[in-house]
Amino acid sequence: MKSKAYSYIRMSTEVQLRGDSLRRQTEASRNYAVKHGLELVEGFQLEDIGVSAFHGRNVAQGSLGRFP
Repeated sequence: MKSKAYSYIRMSTEVQLRGDSLRRQTEASRNYAVKHGLELVEGFQLEDIGVSAFHGRNVAQGSLGRFP
């Protein structure tokens, strides 16, 4: 049984969403899981789009703070 990996996608601005950030981050998550022999959990989305991490808002108010 493989250990599990969870993907976390974060972008400070919605403008980045229109670019390539989402695809690159998703691909990086998949590549990391494969490289380390982990099962990437699909369907459990941790995404903070337009939420800054500079002052920890992504933890206090965003998805990352909900991660168990």
